[in-house]
Amino acid sequence: GTQVPTPLVQILNVGVIRGMSKPQSNPNQEHYRMSISDGSHSCVVMLATQCNGMVLDGTITQHSVVRLTEYIINEVRGKRIVIVLKMEVMGGPLDAVIGTPTDFDSGAENVAPQHQQQQAQHQQQPKQEPAYKPPQQQPQVHPQQPQYEGEDISQHRLLPIKLLTPYRQRWTIKGRCTYKSAIKPYQSERGNGTVARIHLLGEDTGEIEATLWREAVDKFYEVFEVGKVYYISKGTVKQANKRYSNVNNDYTITIETWSIVQPAAEDGTIKNAQYDFVSIADIANMHPDATVDVFGIMIEIGEATPLTTKAGKDTFRRNIKLADKTGSAIELTLWGDQATAPGMNFDQALNCVLAIKSARVSAFNDKSLSSGFASILQLSPDLPECHELKAWFDSQGQETSFAQISQPRGGEGGGGGGGSSELKTIAQMKQEAAMSTNATYFTVKLTVALFGKEHNVYYPACSKCNKKVNQVGDVWRCEHCDANYDTPDYRYILSCNASDHTGSQWINSFDDVAKQLLGIDAKTLNEQRDEPAYDAVFDEAVFKSYKFRIRAKQETYQDDTRLKYVVHRIFPMDYVQDTANLIEEINKYG
Repeated sequence: GTQVPTPLVQILNVGVIRGMSKPQSNPNQEHYRMSISDGSHSCVVMLATQCNGMVLDGTITQHSVVRLTEYIINEVRGKRIVIVLKMEVMGGPLDAVIGTPTDFDSGAENVAPQHQQQQAQHQQQPKQEPAYKPPQQQPQVHPQQPQYEGEDISQHRLLPIKLLTPYRQRWTIKGRCTYKSAIKPYQSERGNGTVARIHLLGEDTGEIEATLWREAVDKFYEVFEVGKVYYISKGTVKQANKRYSNVNNDYTITIETWSIVQPAAEDGTIKNAQYDFVSIADIANMHPDATVDVFGIMIEIGEATPLTTKAGKDTFRRNIKLADKTGSAIELTLWGDQATAPGMNFDQALNCVLAIKSARVSAFNDKSLSSGFASILQLSPDLPECHELKAWFDSQGQETSFAQISQPRGGEGGGGGGGSSELKTIAQMKQEAAMSTNATYFTVKLTVALFGKEHNVYYPACSKCNKKVNQVGDVWRCEHCDANYDTPDYRYILSCNASDHTGSQWINSFDDVAKQLLGIDAKTLNEQRDEPAYDAVFDEAVFKSYKFRIRAKQETYQDDTRLKYVVHRIFPMDYVQDTANLIEEINKYG
């Protein structure tokens, strides 16, 4: 008959399926069957083991009324069997059966008797082999699987990843590979081998982890590429071990040597990643080791520094400070390849949005975040909430004084806002920066004296990756993106000389900060290059004062080591607040 999406039924009785459960086994692993009625007909269904708790704690009993919110129908030995995955109790238990239902053969009641009949047949056979020897039918349970290289599964009926359970006998899923682990060796009592894990995201936003063991690693590991989409069929689905997986799914797939994995065409129906974002302010109340998805503006970006772990492994670390509309900022530490990923273009990503999936909450330096083996990073992701954050930051967020959830680490943090760090003079900044081998941050009140216009103050850039493009004939070409453009974008690389009462210093700024200093974007300024208005832009921008958030770091070029000062953010002067601060300091000496 027609399959009803969420049928409302009454439970006639519930019991254990004899012959499928071992004596004295864990009650949570028992197999239960349930007789249900819609008032006209009744049938027997099986319960998935995740529903066992409702039986054991008495949530569902005889004559209860329930709604089946998720179920599947399998065909076993010519019989159609309904397996209930989820249900909701709507009422009851009632005093009697509703209506006078007649039996509708579902086949579920025959599962256990056939199982017992097979056992009886084996017991009647002559015992020519030890009793513990598996029966002759066992190869039907774990058969020698054939190879399916020639089978095209792209036309199969696809099952949403959310509905994939061990009770599905035949299935084909389509998913994007969002994570691929390194191949790891292992040792066990059953022998040595290798293992690798991948994460798959479906069109229904369902996620699942797939594991490759031994020969399956050799066969399929190189097939999977992060970001690509695949059809997968004929794997083994089982309960997930949450100690080793942070994917939001109760099940996991084991990809066998006889599984089918085929690339799928990119049709844009599957996201690059599925996020469950929390705000930075909420992280302050989370327990250490919690896993979160978060996005924020990168208001500070540290260098990728090499280090050696306690285990003797050489790796890299990069500290980034994220901030969002809650007015909070937190330190994020990236490790290994994620700290050095060239595709992230961290050198030009200041004040851009970074989204990270599966970051781990740490209690080091109050609350902070760190990337893990399964973390996914996206720079400037095409998501509505990320576009909204960037628009807010560009319009008003740059003047926000962010509250620090993370304390500064190793001189690389300290104050996301204009007044949240101790103010330094230029003389103090130079002296302290010269004594440090790491990147150091300072907040300094400076007045812009002049701009360096003798060199290019902007460059033609790719609108996607922000890297420099070159003119080839009539087009502008980006080698990084392998793309051509009729006209390029333009981005600033601006230097200026700024001073206070203790001295002056040349400082560099990139696109976001330079637009604030000049009050005009680079593309518009390029259009005025041969006009008097070009010089007028710079003349108008000098002799203005700001609070500068500056990163100082020693850099070596052709055996010449010098300090480089880069402006990360600027804040307008708040003379009223500055006066109040001065009065407060004076009163301390009263």
